[in-house]
Amino acid sequence: FSSAMNNYRLTPPNKRYLWMPIYLPSVTGDEINVAVAVDTSGSISDDELRMFLSEIKGITEQFSNYTIHVIQCDAKVHGYHVLTNMDSDPPTRIVGRGGTDFRPPFELVEKEDLSISCMVYLTDGWGPFPAQEPKYPTIWCMTTDKVAPFGETIRLERETVST
Repeated sequence: FSSAMNNYRLTPPNKRYLWMPIYLPSVTGDEINVAVAVDTSGSISDDELRMFLSEIKGITEQFSNYTIHVIQCDAKVHGYHVLTNMDSDPPTRIVGRGGTDFRPPFELVEKEDLSISCMVYLTDGWGPFPAQEPKYPTIWCMTTDKVAPFGETIRLERETVST
C-alpha cells in the first residue's frame, strides 16, 4: 500500500469527480489510496446505503489504479475490505444497523498504519466525532445539513440515488 511515488493534493481537487459532487485529491502519481468509511447505522436508510455504495463504485470508475479501504461502521467497525483495481465491485453486503460512532474508522486507520491520502466518510452526520483531527484530510459526505467539526463537508443530495 505504498504511496511514496504518488503526489496527492486537495487543491485543486480532481476535476473528473466534481460532478458527483465529491472532492477527491488530484493525483499526479500512479495510484489513489483512500479510506472510505460507510455509516451503516440504523439511521441510514436503504436508499442512502445504495447511494453510498454507488459513490464507492464511482470512485472505482474514475481512477484506473486505486486502493480503497472500505470500512463499514455503525458504533463499531463491522467490515473492512480493501478494494483495488484488480477487484470487480465494491462489497454489497452491509453489516451494522446499530448506533453511530464516527471514531472507530479513524482508529482502524491508525491501528493498521494505513498510508492513505484522505478519508471519505459517507454518513448522515448523526454521531460523535473524533476529538482530534487526523493528520490526513477528511471529506465528510453528508445526506443531511450537518457540518463536521473538521475536514471538508459536502452535501449528498438524495435525488442522485438511482433505483
